[in-house]
Order: sequence, then structure tokens, then C-alpha cells
Amino acid sequence: MTTLEQLLDARSRISRPRDWVQGGSAQTLMGEWIEPNNPRAVAWCAYGACRAACLEFPLDESVTGWLLVDDRIDEAFDQLHPDYDRGYIDFNDEEDTKHEQILRIFDLAIKLEREKVNGKA
Repeated sequence: MTTLEQLLDARSRISRPRDWVQGGSAQTLMGEWIEPNNPRAVAWCAYGACRAACLEFPLDESVTGWLLVDDRIDEAFDQLHPDYDRGYIDFNDEEDTKHEQILRIFDLAIKLEREKVNGKA
């Protein structure tokens, strides 16, 4: 998979509010916290969704894919929230963070990656 495909996969994992969590990487249907690539996972935080996409569909190696996806998410987050200094992982877990805000980060990351692939970045 390409970085763009991994970003799209990660976003699709949290596309509905019930598929997004705060306070841990991934949850089962029963609310148990588990590793993001566990097949029983039904909800993820922003970080967990990215990790799951990269571990399930490695680019070359999951670490390489993860670094590229994480860099793009970081870039989008920094553009959208320049005054927040703790990064998107902590932002995801803030009590007042909304699902829509997390999706906006993914949407911008996907846009930035598309621009890079098309030579516009």
C-alpha cells in the first residue's frame, strides 16, 4: 500500500463517531482496550487507526509506512492547530476534542499526500 492508501484506510476506521475513541489506541465491542491491529478492534483513536492501517497493510516494512503516515498526520495537525504543542495523539485525548476535528486532520493529511503524489507539494 502507498502512504495515501494507508491514510485513507486509517481515516475509514474512524469515519463514524462510534468508531473513534479517546484514552487508548483501540477498543473491542465490549470496551476492552487492545492493540490497534487486533482483529477484535472496532474503534480506534487517531494514532491507533494509523498504526492499524500500517501494520495491516505494510508499505515495505510497517515501521517505514508508519513513519510516513505519522509525518503526514503531524504536518496536517500542525497546520490546523499551530498553537497546540503536544501533537495529535494528545489532542485526540483532550476532553473537548470532537470527532469532526480529528477527521479534519485526516482530510488535510490526505489532501497533502495527494498533492505530494501529484507533484504539487
